[in-house]
Amino acid sequence: MNYIFRVNLSACFFTGIIGLSGALSAQTIGDYRSAVTGNWSSTATWQMFDGLTWVAATAYPGQLSNAALTSITNGHTVTLDVDLTTSSFLQNVTIDLGGTLTDLSALTYILPIQNLLTVTGTINMIATSGSASINAKEIQILSTGRLTNRRIIFNKANNYGIVSTVGLIYRDASATPWVNQSNSVLNYSGGTMLVDISASALDNTVNYNSSSAAQTIKTPIDSYFNLTLSG
Repeated sequence: MNYIFRVNLSACFFTGIIGLSGALSAQTIGDYRSAVTGNWSSTATWQMFDGLTWVAATAYPGQLSNAALTSITNGHTVTLDVDLTTSSFLQNVTIDLGGTLTDLSALTYILPIQNLLTVTGTINMIATSGSASINAKEIQILSTGRLTNRRIIFNKANNYGIVSTVGLIYRDASATPWVNQSNSVLNYSGGTMLVDISASALDNTVNYNSSSAAQTIKTPIDSYFNLTLSG
């Protein structure tokens, strides 16, 4: 008697993706997540993972010790009110869907992220009389992500969402171009763009607005799928 076995490869692949996702999202000791809406420098804003469970934080992210992952979670708005410019403790930062990172007026701090910034929610750091800058090795703005910031410093950046900025700056000479992925939007209102840009993906848009500064339109490394000019 012959037996025929059928294996559902799609199901196996799907299960593998779930397993991989779970592994990637595993917590490590010293990770932070927001507990309530509040200021970055307030320990009451944060919880810390102790290896077993989430407990009240005794310091804020970037203050004293290495934080492999810092997350601003759904329903919380965290205001950056402390200068972390010289901190090397923030390894990875995520802004979850429904979470928001903002800043205070007249602060010109830098938020230094040693590895990856992932934005599924909102970053709105463009206070009226000053704003914090983002300095991250890698930036991923996902399709629901909204990032509004005066200056973004990076080595590698992929935009699937909507980004509005007056300045894009390479972190070092080994950096790769800013990449607008399909259906993304980059609103650029600074002077001449200082970085290379890839903008040929389907239905992505780059908007140049020269109302605040004279602009020279950057020649992309490929082409512009949609290009608009105003100001």
